[in-house]
Amino acid sequence: MAREGLVVDSQTLWDQLNRLGSVLKPAYEGLRAHVLTHPVVFADETRWRLLGKRSKDENKTWQVWVLATPNAVFYRIQDSRSAKAAEQMLDGYEGVVMCDGYKAYSSVASERPGLRLAHCWAHYPEPDVI
Repeated sequence: MAREGLVVDSQTLWDQLNRLGSVLKPAYEGLRAHVLTHPVVFADETRWRLLGKRSKDENKTWQVWVLATPNAVFYRIQDSRSAKAAEQMLDGYEGVVMCDGYKAYSSVASERPGLRLAHCWAHYPEPDVI
C-alpha cells in the first residue's frame, strides 16, 4: 500500500480484518458442519508459531487443527493440543477419524461410541487403541 502512496494505519487494517471475519463466520461454521457430515474425516494438528513479542507466561506456539474430506478442509487455531481441543474439533461427529496415534484422539474416541479411529500406515497406534 505504501508503494502506491496509501497511508493506512495498522488499526484500520485490523478493523477491516475483524469485520471480514465476522462476515465470513457463518460460512466458516458451515464449512465445519459440511465436513462433519462425511462418514470418514482426516484429522491432524500441528504447531503454529506466534510472531511478535510475548511475555514469559505466554505460549510460544498455538496449534492448527485440521479436519479434511475429499472435497473440503476445515482449519481451526487453538491454544492447546489437548484432548479437550480434539473434543472441540470433533464435537458432534460420528464416524471414522483417520489420524495418527496421538493420545488425544483415543481419549475422545473412548468417550464417544459413535466415533472410531482408523490410523494411517505411517503411524503406529498405541496397543490399547487398536
